[in-house]
Amino acid sequence: MAKEKYAIDFVDIKGKRTVWNQASYKEHAKRHPELNASYYPTKIKDAKNDPVVIMKSYTDKDCLCYYYFEFALNNKPRYTKLVVDTSDPRKHKIRTSFTINKIQELKYSKPIWTKPGYETKK
Repeated sequence: MAKEKYAIDFVDIKGKRTVWNQASYKEHAKRHPELNASYYPTKIKDAKNDPVVIMKSYTDKDCLCYYYFEFALNNKPRYTKLVVDTSDPRKHKIRTSFTINKIQELKYSKPIWTKPGYETKK
């Protein structure tokens, strides 16, 4: 069996290996062109290691959504969103990542974790 190739492969601050299959990464980059930027892998690591909010996915019970605050312009926040499948105890698999201006899951539930001092707004 051929060894799977990863576009993203790192160990997070909790010691959990986090990966994104190369084929899936390329497919997602077609819909989210920001993934093609040379700095984007760093944003993915930042989202996993230093999120402001972690939410349960409202579409997949095995996924968590990590939101990394980038900046605010005219009082509108900008986040890197990282969706991670946590069902495999050996490694977390990234499903998608993109830039967004709101925390979508707040419409359906409360955060499972919020960075101390950070206020979430619907």
